Amino acid sequence: MGQIICRCGGRISTTGCPNKHEYVMIADTAHEKFVDQVVATVEGGVDAWLNVSVQLDRAGPPVFECPECKGLLVFWKESHSPTYYIRAPD
Repeated sequence: MGQIICRCGGRISTTGCPNKHEYVMIADTAHEKFVDQVVATVEGGVDAWLNVSVQLDRAGPPVFECPECKGLLVFWKESHSPTYYIRAPD
C-alpha cells in the first residue's frame, strides 16, 4: 500500500515495522488463544515467538489511526476500502 489518504486529507503511512499508526484489533476469544500460545512459546525461542506474532497480525482486521484527525480506518474482511470511524467530541 505505502500510504492511505484519510477523509480529512491526512496521510497515513502503511510501511515500517513497527508502524505507529497501525493497530491489531482482535476478538476477546482470539486474545485468550493468543495468551495461551505466548505462554506455550516462552521456552520455544525466537522462531516460536515469530510464529505467534504472525498469527496475532492475522487475527483481526487491519486498523490505522489518522495522525491528523485521530479517526480510525478499519479494513473489514480483507476489503480494499476502509470503513472510517470518527472520534466523538469530548
